[in-house]
Amino acid sequence: SEIPRYFRPAAMKFEVPDGQYPLEDDGKWASNIPPQRGFIRLGSEGTTFAVALYHQLHCINGVRSAYVWTRDGRFKTEAARLGAFGHVNHCFDVLRQSLLCKADTTLIPAGAADQAGVTRRCRDWAQVREYIDSNHE
Repeated sequence: SEIPRYFRPAAMKFEVPDGQYPLEDDGKWASNIPPQRGFIRLGSEGTTFAVALYHQLHCINGVRSAYVWTRDGRFKTEAARLGAFGHVNHCFDVLRQSLLCKADTTLIPAGAADQAGVTRRCRDWAQVREYIDSNHE
């Protein structure tokens, strides 16, 4: 099931300049996830649900963090590194499932190094964020 609300579609063109989300900027990456971490409460009993979008953002952030920590030799123990990579394994599967579920058929010019300037048909993620925030007021 999904959030019981209609979110209008949006045409989005991602024009992300280099450095917009540097791999080393934990704060920038964390800003994608709301304070309540993307959980909402629904129904008369206030049953808690995780919203997939925010689980996916949490996962891409976890993969990013493990990459940076490995690259920079920041893990203090092998157990810590293995623990992080256990989470990364889970996250790769979450992201794989999400990509297959959405089956984005946007056409990207052959040979394009990135997808800047390509218009995509999306769900308006800003509306989703507003709903998540209002669910906790």
